[in-house]
Amino acid sequence: MASSILESTDGRLRAGWRVLGFGLLLILLSVVGLLGVRSVLGGLPRGSDLAITVVAVAATVAVIVARRFFDKKSFVSLGLAIGRGTVKDLLFGMLLSFLMAGLVFGVMASFGLVENIEVSDIGLSALLLLLLPNILIGWWEEIVFRGIPCRT
Repeated sequence: MASSILESTDGRLRAGWRVLGFGLLLILLSVVGLLGVRSVLGGLPRGSDLAITVVAVAATVAVIVARRFFDKKSFVSLGLAIGRGTVKDLLFGMLLSFLMAGLVFGVMASFGLVENIEVSDIGLSALLLLLLPNILIGWWEEIVFRGIPCRT
């Protein structure tokens, strides 16, 4: 008789149970992390860069734990191995994102939906700090919504 919880071939949890366990673990780690930061700092604005960082770290830890114990696979099996083409793939992804954002900006500008903003005073380091929350959001969204469900 087949188990409704375990796979008969490899003894892992069935896919639905693995995804459910991962989701609960992600929520638990996020809530504990956010509450811990709030208690230390006396508050944390919703959507702040620190909150985004806490959720990104919680998601990364949850994926590592879920891959190791629920899926019985490694974290790099999500396609995160560093190899010869890694830098090229990262640059292509960034270029593609830049082109898509530029296209949206162009369409919005053509409809008069963009205000003039002076960006000449912004340095590269400030620009990277502005991009960091977006990079973190992209990271955790990819490993959470594509990494776990698509690789179980």
